[in-house]
Amino acid sequence: MTAIQHADIDGNPDTTVDATWTPLLTTPNHPEYPAAHGCLTGAESDVLTAILHTRHIQVDYPGAVGGASTLTATRHYATANDLRREIVNARVWAGLHYRNSGQVGVELGRAVARYALDHYFQPRHHGKHDDNRQGDH
Repeated sequence: MTAIQHADIDGNPDTTVDATWTPLLTTPNHPEYPAAHGCLTGAESDVLTAILHTRHIQVDYPGAVGGASTLTATRHYATANDLRREIVNARVWAGLHYRNSGQVGVELGRAVARYALDHYFQPRHHGKHDDNRQGDH
């Protein structure tokens, strides 16, 4: 069971009101739904999967600890799913988004990535006139 300040209005019977609860980070002045960071990470995870031809992406991201502005820590993600799961959890745990907003954001980002990969990042097919163009190397 999770306790949050406005649990009585979140529509989830598994949360309880705790008027003393405060978020880890100051709640930013941006839309809660869908979670923008989830959109970015969802797209990023699918692009990495496509580029590397595997869901086992083995990627490291630098980050800051305890609100510091200096990057002093590194997080490792073995799979694309690990990356997506952690971004949703992190945004919930920090008090920035409801879980559904993060999950919807991730799926929106993934859909955008798939569309872009399918429609814009295709192999270039050289025609007989392509070799004669100036400056196209």
